Order: sequence, then structure tokens, then C-alpha cells
Amino acid sequence: MTTQIAVRLPDELVEFIDNLVSSGRATSRADAISQALRRERRHEIAARDATILATTGTYDDDLDAHLPGTPQPSPWTISTDAPDAPRRPGGDSARLVLI
Repeated sequence: MTTQIAVRLPDELVEFIDNLVSSGRATSRADAISQALRRERRHEIAARDATILATTGTYDDDLDAHLPGTPQPSPWTISTDAPDAPRRPGGDSARLVLI
């Protein structure tokens, strides 16, 4: 669910947002603002975590115990130089190769 809100911004910020959209770094003004707010939220969480770590002065030194529950890198890679690779709609080819 989304909620529409009205926000007043200085002209230079609106120009900056419009440049993000025109350069393709955001799909719309709303997307640009959402990206910035998500980034700020991640920053706030990281700062909070850093404060907790600095305050407690401890961390989990036994990270190997957590390994079984963590996602592992995929053993697949995409090869685009295979002559027998299937063609995508754009005409380029790609093939999954086990590494």
C-alpha cells in the first residue's frame, strides 16, 4: 500500500530530482525520493547498530556457527560468448554455465 503526500521542496532539490529522473537513475520523482528515504533508513539502522556495538564492546566472534543458515553464492554464472546459447528477444545470447 502507498500513501500520497504533498511536500514542499526548494527549487534546487526539485531540479536535482528531475536530473535523477532524466538521467535514468530514477524512474520518477516519487522513485527518487523513495530511494533517498530508503538510503537514509539504512544509514539510521547502521548508525544504531554501530552505537550498540560501540556501547557493548562485544561482537559474535564465532561466525562459523551461523554459516549453515546463510545464503551461499550461486555456482552459476552467465556466459554471453557461447555460439550455441539461446537468443533473447534483444538478439543477444546467454547461457548458464556451472563454475
